[in-house]
Amino acid sequence: MSLDKLNLTIFEPVDSSLMEDIGIVVEDKHRSRIYKYFVDLGNCQVMWHPHKYGPSQNERIGYTKIDFSPKHFPSFADLEACLRQYFHGGYKGSLNRFEVSRIDIKADIEDLPILLVLGRIFQKGLRDTSFSYFKGTIYMGVNPKFRIYNKTAEIKARKRKRQSLLPHEQEILDSEKELTRFEVMIKRPQFSLDQLFSKENFLLNHFKKLDFYDFEDAEQIANVGGLHLLIKNVRREYRKKLEIFKSSQMSSAIESEFLTGFRSWMSPNPNINKVPF
Repeated sequence: MSLDKLNLTIFEPVDSSLMEDIGIVVEDKHRSRIYKYFVDLGNCQVMWHPHKYGPSQNERIGYTKIDFSPKHFPSFADLEACLRQYFHGGYKGSLNRFEVSRIDIKADIEDLPILLVLGRIFQKGLRDTSFSYFKGTIYMGVNPKFRIYNKTAEIKARKRKRQSLLPHEQEILDSEKELTRFEVMIKRPQFSLDQLFSKENFLLNHFKKLDFYDFEDAEQIANVGGLHLLIKNVRREYRKKLEIFKSSQMSSAIESEFLTGFRSWMSPNPNINKVPF
């Protein structure tokens, strides 16, 4: 699958009694947060009743906000079934009433060293001040914001902290695959949940904003004005992989990985799992 986060808002009140039955509801008594009530259900976080601002501004905010982690759901159909159960009598309305407030998309590429990515990558139209490299992670942009890091190392770090892993995450560790994750956070994309099915190209275009230097191409180097951070950031043991992950190969691999995951997850699933309360 190719979604990492899916945050939704709606003016429909959540079933607060159900929330108390299936989770621990925390009340914000000091108006330090936008929403008065919060519950972490593991696969998602549910918030409701805006109260931080004045009455008129609070009324303009969606009454309920649900932040999903799609990795907990085998398909969109599973997520939808879960979502509908959180409202009184099971939400039976159209999904167009759910506004997408944030969506994170991702693509995992195997055996691609992060330093090789650092050496080749640039983003079209990116300001220099929005590019940084910190503790093995590449950050670019604001909204959308790109984050590129070693996903396998991140899973290993969570396991060392005794945090629970999903089956597919444990499979990654067992297989000893080294995955580099390309992740894009998009805030306020301005579409509703029912439109997600038609947003494949919109989401894919964010990955198309990434580009990569082929610094073996002398003419290209002259056009872009230099080597960027290229050779000095690529260790000797990674030089052979430069022949594999050239510009066109990297771009096509990222786009193909995203599309395959997105289409698979969005496909109708007749065997909807039991709602994971």
